[in-house]
Amino acid sequence: DQDLDTALADAAAAGRAKASMEEEQTKARIEAELQVKQLRERLEEKIQDVLMLELELENAQDSMREKVKEFKYEKNDLQSKVELELESMRNERTTLMVKIAGLEEENGILCAKLLGGSGSEQNKTGFATAC
Repeated sequence: DQDLDTALADAAAAGRAKASMEEEQTKARIEAELQVKQLRERLEEKIQDVLMLELELENAQDSMREKVKEFKYEKNDLQSKVELELESMRNERTTLMVKIAGLEEENGILCAKLLGGSGSEQNKTGFATAC
């Protein structure tokens, strides 16, 4: 009988050890599942953060592209205005040169009249110097 009692006690102890081990395994599995859940949640948060950053980057790139287009438009507009102003100045210069040539010709005619006209020699010399 004593062998039977010992065997039963050993079996009971083994059962308790097995139950304790199974309980520890269950606790470890639950803890591991909790950690996996937490890691998944953190991963999802990080993914959302990355998606938001990508969206912000895309918006910033779009904004920069628009600014570049605006600057190019402004540059072209300014360049056109400068070219028009230069053309206007060239035309004005040409007009002034024609007027100067006309005035020089008129001055020559007036000087010739003054020099060829009547009056003292001193006046003629003075006019010649002025012409």
